[in-house]
Amino acid sequence: MRHLFYVSLVVLTLGLLFSGIASAQDVLRLDADKSYVANLDTGGTKTYYIDFLGTDQFEGHKLEFIIYVHKVEKAYIPDEYVLKLETNMENPEWKFGDEIRSAAEWIVWKGKEEHEYERMTILVTGEVPKGIGNGEVYVTLTVGTTKDGKTLETIIQRLEPSMEFSSTNKAITPTPSITPTPTIPPEEKLYSIFIISAVMIVLIFSIFISIRLKHRMGRKKIERYKTKMHEWEKEGYDVSELKEVLEDEK
Repeated sequence: MRHLFYVSLVVLTLGLLFSGIASAQDVLRLDADKSYVANLDTGGTKTYYIDFLGTDQFEGHKLEFIIYVHKVEKAYIPDEYVLKLETNMENPEWKFGDEIRSAAEWIVWKGKEEHEYERMTILVTGEVPKGIGNGEVYVTLTVGTTKDGKTLETIIQRLEPSMEFSSTNKAITPTPSITPTPTIPPEEKLYSIFIISAVMIVLIFSIFISIRLKHRMGRKKIERYKTKMHEWEKEGYDVSELKEVLEDEK
């Protein structure tokens, strides 16, 4: 039973280490840790996507969103799947691959050939809308299917986090800008995961072996006591209480 317990513990540990698997219908993932927003009216100040969410932005300011998206590993992607790009910024201009489109909405990532892309960079520039107060401004990416090439017939997946922020003409607190940080190659990240996994497995089995050795040493000690007890019993000593104790230790 103890052996099964430790095996289960190892399996659970590995499961936690490699958690983060997408749900069955997820086919694309937005890389929020690398995507960022540049304010072209403040010298191109860059802010990470996550830090930009829910912020107040001056109306009329021109923003540029650089959004990195990658395909979920081993995801099944039917040929009819498409990606809808949408924003309510003013004068929006999108760039997907070599194509550029000036529109509030644009359906891209069409067909088997484009579905082969492992990674995609989506760029959109636009102005923070004027005259809507603290109204919601958004940039959304949605996977779905379409018949007319303009609207989605069905929605398969909304890429998260969905970008939402507010327009204002009042003084605002500046959003934190990006400070360059060294990037870790994917190979090193994978290597680190394997090292951590190996260390945890060794640690778990070390604990298991330690408990087994302790139990075995305890059994040997009891056997020695029993041998002594028989000797004392032959010599006429009352060992009844010792017998009870040793029986309880079985």
